[in-house]
Amino acid sequence: MSEADLERLPVLHALLSVLGDPAAAASRLEPLCREIPPLENRLVELARRRAFTRGPIDVRRALAVLGNHGLEEVLLGLLEDLTLVKADRDDRQRAR
Repeated sequence: MSEADLERLPVLHALLSVLGDPAAAASRLEPLCREIPPLENRLVELARRRAFTRGPIDVRRALAVLGNHGLEEVLLGLLEDLTLVKADRDDRQRAR
């Protein structure tokens, strides 16, 4: 994670909003996940560990393997990491 990823917070908020919709489909979630490369990478890696196939896994397949609960799990970890990145940035700015 880097400070540049903090610029993707509006996309994360949009993704959380879609997740709050019980009728949300993967077709609405996939493009948002693709806009956040660290999220996309984490989803694919987790799906690879949980899938029972050796075939290629992209974001669409990862969402199918993990479901909304898995996406929420990955999002939580990403948000925690972004919080640490932001705190580090804020500390450096205060120290100046």
